[in-house]
Amino acid sequence: MKLSQLIRYINMVEAMNGNDLRQLIYPKMQHMVDDLTEGQGDLEAMPGNIHALGYAIEKVKDGLGSIDVVLAGIMDDLNKERGKLEQQAMLDSYSIYAMNAGWPDPTDFVLKELAPRSVLYNEKDIAHFRSRVRLHGSWKHAGLMIRPLTGKYIEDMLPCDPLYIVDETQGLLAGTRQLFTPAYQRRLRYYTVNEKEQPYLTDQLPHHQLGFILVHEFFDVRPFEVIENYLKEFLTLLKPGGVVMFTFNNCDLHGPVKNFEAGLFCYTPGKLLRALVEKLGYEILAQYDSDMNVSWLEIKKPGELESMRGGQTLGKVKHVHQND
Repeated sequence: MKLSQLIRYINMVEAMNGNDLRQLIYPKMQHMVDDLTEGQGDLEAMPGNIHALGYAIEKVKDGLGSIDVVLAGIMDDLNKERGKLEQQAMLDSYSIYAMNAGWPDPTDFVLKELAPRSVLYNEKDIAHFRSRVRLHGSWKHAGLMIRPLTGKYIEDMLPCDPLYIVDETQGLLAGTRQLFTPAYQRRLRYYTVNEKEQPYLTDQLPHHQLGFILVHEFFDVRPFEVIENYLKEFLTLLKPGGVVMFTFNNCDLHGPVKNFEAGLFCYTPGKLLRALVEKLGYEILAQYDSDMNVSWLEIKKPGELESMRGGQTLGKVKHVHQND
């Protein structure tokens, strides 16, 4: 059985719930009995058919209760099989990662191969994504964005001051550079990351200064351990209470697993990722999964985000005086 088929079965079983069925069926049937017996006294004294209906409902209720036990057994069997297939999938993610890294020109690969694969194209998902970015970004704190590409979401990060912008090559940062005037560029800091050796970022960026980190469609093509390395470094870069928001290929869902099997993205189980971030000490603020294979996590470093800034430094030239 293919892993994507197995995950589809798991998703189907997860969607079934004996309690949900009880809430759907039992109240309606009980309401009917209550209406039929209203003002008629005890159920035992009712006519035979109504009496039989009442006991039939109780049997249905008991039967629905046993569904949870059966579903739990099925889920246990499916997860055992998933564990066997998942080990190989995690290894295969390194093959995808190595193949991507083997391209002669990383800039050309990202722009021509990865960028067109974007799963964040649905207008509803985009609107929600941008609203969450704007929620976390603030002029009171510095920010970091990894993989800005053409700057589609950079506008929502601009309140962060300063704003650090990171990708694998200077060529991948060129599209963002072209968006801003030379004067505005003074608020922006551009860096490249090389994953061939660690640390990736902590030797370049200031420690404990960032209030918000956005990672956009970057972890989707990285194996689990590489994501873990970044999350560990983010703890050093963030202020207490700082937030990380990142998209990932959530392989708890069968659609993203199919993308992995096609060699498009790495295998990243959402359950393992959530367990990892909590083990590292993050608090999970939110997770978003859409039916369009879009997933992201919002996580927070322990503590409360504080700032010494009393106001944003802004200025406007209203009139230029010239000497006679």
